Amino acid sequence: MGLASSSKDHEEDPQAALEIGLRKDLKSTKISCLQELVTRLRCEAEHHQNMLDFYRGKTEHAKETLASIKRKVVKITKLICFKE
Repeated sequence: MGLASSSKDHEEDPQAALEIGLRKDLKSTKISCLQELVTRLRCEAEHHQNMLDFYRGKTEHAKETLASIKRKVVKITKLICFKE
């Protein structure tokens, strides 16, 4: 009975129906904005994860290069010491 009377009230009061429609529209707009925000945040998080992976790879490569150079310096130092 409550539902029937409330819908009947809205039919009788167009202002109330308009306000309810506006509230629903406002909520839909807010939900849509929040969904867009979540999507942007996910994309941003994915971008930062990709950048982290990229620089982690660069760091590993730099470490490997440094280790290789150190080994070569040790070899060269031994050769120089051996020749003297």
